[in-house]
Amino acid sequence: MTADVSPIDDVLVRPPRGRRPRLRPLEIVRWCRATDSDTLRAAVWALRACRRIHSTPEARGLVAPDLPRVPAVAPAARRGVEHVLWLRAEQCLVTASVRQAWLAARADEQDVVIGVAVDRPARLRAHAWLSGAPEEGAGYEEIARVPPRGAG
Repeated sequence: MTADVSPIDDVLVRPPRGRRPRLRPLEIVRWCRATDSDTLRAAVWALRACRRIHSTPEARGLVAPDLPRVPAVAPAARRGVEHVLWLRAEQCLVTASVRQAWLAARADEQDVVIGVAVDRPARLRAHAWLSGAPEEGAGYEEIARVPPRGAG
């Protein structure tokens, strides 16, 4: 007997931008039971990676965080990583770091780019994104790059 995930299927097939759904834990468990094992393993890895970043006692300069080893799963399992980042509403630096580690494990090494912008009322904003997605950093002036762990 398979779990009925139709109420959350539209939301969890591909995480949209913007407003996050109010999912009950039971709905998430049903999705986990209905999804393939590679996607589930990727989601668990992303959860562990986010927790590792948050539990790091202090930053030691601009270096990529030491994250758990990325599981050997199909590339399509990346949707599990994206779901975790979206549902947890992670900050841009955490999101970029987790995505960087995921891509580096697949021989797609991208830098985390950190940029700043100044709004009209002289308010400083910062943002982080991957070097492979420059459109995400539109309007920000690049101030630093963090290469993947073990690179350069």
